[in-house]
Amino acid sequence: MAEREIGSMDLADAVAEFRELDQRRTAGPLAPHEEERYQTLFLRLSDELSGNERRRQFEGRRSLRVLCKLEVVLRTSDGGERMAKCANFGGGGCAVRSAELFPMGSTVAIDGVLMTGIRYPLSCSAAIVWARPLTGGPNHDYGLQFAVATPEIREQVEHIFYRAVDLFLKRRLFDASSRTIHWKK
Repeated sequence: MAEREIGSMDLADAVAEFRELDQRRTAGPLAPHEEERYQTLFLRLSDELSGNERRRQFEGRRSLRVLCKLEVVLRTSDGGERMAKCANFGGGGCAVRSAELFPMGSTVAIDGVLMTGIRYPLSCSAAIVWARPLTGGPNHDYGLQFAVATPEIREQVEHIFYRAVDLFLKRRLFDASSRTIHWKK
C-alpha cells in the first residue's frame, strides 16, 4: 500500500499510523524512512491534539500530548488521595492543577486516572518539572514527568493516552467547526 501524504490524511488515520509506528519504535529502531514518517506524523499530531495551542512549551518533547479532561489521583504521604485536574496528558507526563503545594523537583506518587467516570490504573511516580501559581485562588499548575520504570507502567500510560486521544477525536467530530473543546456533562 502506498504511503499517503500526511497533510491530507484524516486525523484518525494519522493517529492510527502514528500508534503503529510508535509501538514498533518502542520495540526497536525504525528504518530511516519510517523514522522520518514518524517524526512528520509527530509534528502534525502535536499541533492537532493540542488544539494548535501556541503557548505550550515544545522544549524537545519526545511524547505527544492531548488536550483532555481527566483527573489524576495523587497518593499523599499519609496514604490519602488528592485529585488533580489534568489539562493535557502524554506519554511522558501531564499538566495538572491542584491546591496542594509541591516544591520544584519533588516527586509525587500517582495512583490512577479518572476519565469519563472510569478509574484507569497508573501506578508510578512523577517529578514536578515546572510550577506556576495561579492568581486569584489557591491552585497551582504543575508539569509532571512520569517515571516510566517498567513495561507495565509504559502500557498503562499508553492505554490512558490513546483512550484520551479517542475521546478527543470523538469530540472533534461532534464539534468540527470549533477548536474549543466543549465538555459534555
